[in-house]
Amino acid sequence: QTSAAGAKTTASSGASDDGRSPKKKKRTAAADASSAPATPLGVVDPESDVVDGSIENLDGDPCDAMLARVDPSANSDEFAVLQLIRRAGGAFVVYSRAGRTGASGQGRKWEFDGMEAAVDCFEDEFEKKTGLDWADRAKPAQWNKYCFVRQNYAQKRAGYTGALWQYWVDNGVDGKATAWYDYSDDGSRQAERLYQEYMSNANIQDLSQRCLSSGHYTYKVDFVRMIQTNVAHYNRTSRRIRRVDANGGGITGVVAPPGTNHFAGLSASLPVGAIPSAPPAAAVFPPGPNHFAGASAPPRAPPAGLPASTPPHRVPAGLSASAPPAAPVSSIGSNLFSGMPSSLRAMVRRAAPTPRSTGSSSIT
Repeated sequence: QTSAAGAKTTASSGASDDGRSPKKKKRTAAADASSAPATPLGVVDPESDVVDGSIENLDGDPCDAMLARVDPSANSDEFAVLQLIRRAGGAFVVYSRAGRTGASGQGRKWEFDGMEAAVDCFEDEFEKKTGLDWADRAKPAQWNKYCFVRQNYAQKRAGYTGALWQYWVDNGVDGKATAWYDYSDDGSRQAERLYQEYMSNANIQDLSQRCLSSGHYTYKVDFVRMIQTNVAHYNRTSRRIRRVDANGGGITGVVAPPGTNHFAGLSASLPVGAIPSAPPAAAVFPPGPNHFAGASAPPRAPPAGLPASTPPHRVPAGLSASAPPAAPVSSIGSNLFSGMPSSLRAMVRRAAPTPRSTGSSSIT
């Protein structure tokens, strides 16, 4: 839910009723022009409850900032939305919402009468989250801070409904037949948003693997290998995923997991990046056979000191050449020295401790 953390700010004071005093910074030309029209690019966050506003422009970019703090190795993925919104009546709102990726998160907003105080507030919040000035937003992310993520505003304005995401089931879970299954509507929109962020930010390597919270589980979505893994379940089940373009662009971006024969069953005329309705079967070698039989590689020379040909091993009579002899097991009370040479028996007797007298004979 969104809470109004800070009452309305007057244009003269530049400070909110909650004691916030925005830090003054060097203004850009766009910020100084308080009458500048709002940009049509950004999209006001529906969670902000601002229905009569539009995203303000600052320093050549819409103040509709998507921020991400991602650590794939720790399965950690957090987002933050930061927006500077101009109301239809001329007032301004700074809105922030943050949380785990896939969840709604917690929202907060500040109201201002004047643009200058609103811009100061927006830039202060941006610096807190990223460690960078707004003017330096394209620089590499600071350690343990959010990075600035470029967005596809056309896809965002359309609600990220330009594609349908599906996952592959072939293990009969929940009684499902082997087939592709659709993500939920919200899950598909979330996956498409993360995919568009990955495609729009090739310089940010961590965006290729995102962790998406859905219900009780968290899924790591790998956009390079096109695999999702349930990292919140002890089974760590991984499934293939694919993106189906809603505008007739076909099925794209599917890569089979390691070990799969990527070319089995594919037609020579199949478009690049497309796949058949079912994934090709993985090539699996049966156990036992020599997988290299018939290979044309020349034989290796024997090690130095060994003859070029080695005679076959001799197998004692009565033993199988295909299995080693069973280890001898003596039953309780059996004479372990039976058949042992007398010289070896004497050595064992000398090494063995002298038994206490119990009225019975010792080892013989």
